[in-house]
Amino acid sequence: MKKDLRSMAKKLSQPAAPDETSVDQRQIDSVMEQARRYDGKSENELMDELMKKVGEQKASGSFSPEMLDQFAQRASSMMDDAQKKKLRQIIARIKSN
Repeated sequence: MKKDLRSMAKKLSQPAAPDETSVDQRQIDSVMEQARRYDGKSENELMDELMKKVGEQKASGSFSPEMLDQFAQRASSMMDDAQKKKLRQIIARIKSN
């Protein structure tokens, strides 16, 4: 995962052709900031942060298991078997808390 974030950050930092992307620069900057924020953290630290954010969303009523499932369905098409297994484990953990 860390390598993927770094690759994405590197790609996003390179100028794109005008018609190559319709992503707003603020969105790119936000993604880059998030990547820097989590760079160097261990898997356990990342999971702790994720569970904290999920807890906040559940407490505020903004968490949607359906949206989580939709995300997983879309994201899994870009993953190998090991990544899909890890995603299923993370989703199970999120839903059980």
